[in-house]
Amino acid sequence: MVKYLRVGKNGTITLPRETLKVFPALSELVLWWKGDALVLKKVSPFLASEFAERIPKKEMPLQGIVKEIHLLRKAKKRG
Repeated sequence: MVKYLRVGKNGTITLPRETLKVFPALSELVLWWKGDALVLKKVSPFLASEFAERIPKKEMPLQGIVKEIHLLRKAKKRG
């Protein structure tokens, strides 16, 4: 869908009614732009269950953690 919009005197943009099906009132959106193009994307909050699914099932052994810390410290020293 393409619609012509105008930026109001106070900098507001009113979305067409048709977009309220996708972006209902009080929706959280992220805005980014490049050059003269604006992009709006609906943001969905993370659910705790979705976040938990990202955590590896198997715990890292202590030796693995120590190794990661040493690698990180070496990288910081190098700059």
